[in-house]
Amino acid sequence: MASEVEQSIALRFAFSIMWSKIGIVVGQSISGGTWTNVLPRELHHHLPPNLQSETKAIMGSIEKALSYPPGSVGREAIDDAYSHVQRLLTIIGTSMLAFSFLGVLIWRRPW
Repeated sequence: MASEVEQSIALRFAFSIMWSKIGIVVGQSISGGTWTNVLPRELHHHLPPNLQSETKAIMGSIEKALSYPPGSVGREAIDDAYSHVQRLLTIIGTSMLAFSFLGVLIWRRPW
């Protein structure tokens, strides 16, 4: 009897770890794809025409992005683009959280 309970606990931990790892991979994939695809477009959209040629350099280097003085047109555009992407990631993350709550409600004792 005791060994059966111990095996059940081990199985529960294994399932919990497996699903958390799957969630981590899915979350990193979504956030990586969002940064890679949305940020360049937003930077290009927000930057003034004379700075649009530097979109790749700004996206590739935080030092380059921070080299623009606070309050300048370029820095405001960079801040707006990053804020938009962060807002989007927050919405996506909150939406995905609903699936984890659903999983907790459904998950009784599947074995």
